Amino acid sequence: MKSWIAVSALALMLSSCATIPSGPVMSETQKQQAHAMQQENAAAWFAAHPSWNMAGRIAVSAPNNSGSGRLDWTNLRDGYVAEISAPITRQTWRLTYTGADGAVIEGLSGGARRGSDAEQLLFEVSGWRIPLNELRAWMQGITPADVTVLRDPVTGLPQQFTQGEWQVRYEEWTVADAATGVPVLPKRITATVGETTKVKLVIDSWSGE
Repeated sequence: MKSWIAVSALALMLSSCATIPSGPVMSETQKQQAHAMQQENAAAWFAAHPSWNMAGRIAVSAPNNSGSGRLDWTNLRDGYVAEISAPITRQTWRLTYTGADGAVIEGLSGGARRGSDAEQLLFEVSGWRIPLNELRAWMQGITPADVTVLRDPVTGLPQQFTQGEWQVRYEEWTVADAATGVPVLPKRITATVGETTKVKLVIDSWSGE
């Protein structure tokens, strides 16, 4: 897998500047209320759509390997499927995780690899340290209940927090879609561990069943 993952022009797209909202600064109470409403709306939408899909782009910088590609994430009732494709090499690998069967990665030159821990399996075959369970919550815009969250001064939406060793920053949010009922959700996320590991995610679309 390491042989085909390469940093590409896609990484430049991921690093482009996010839109900076302008407007009056909220009071702390207003920011708390806006944050609470965003959390409630997101939780309600995902509860109503347990099988949802996120399509986007991911770039990872890591000590042992760095790369980028398209990411399609399909949430399952008992797990998830994450498919990453590299546009330059036209190769794709697929990670499937279910609580009952563990994890399997397909698309490797040596055949599928299996393991009980999806995060460890991903690290073994790619060199990428990605906290997959936490990433699923981050992309939903659900902030941990036991951490201090820095909120955007204009919108009140979550802007930054630290979870374990990861510092997570929401660079941009979508606008709620009245036609589809999709609420305000993350658009650009950057998660880092010190100076050694960075995960950047740009979300292009959401859909749910």
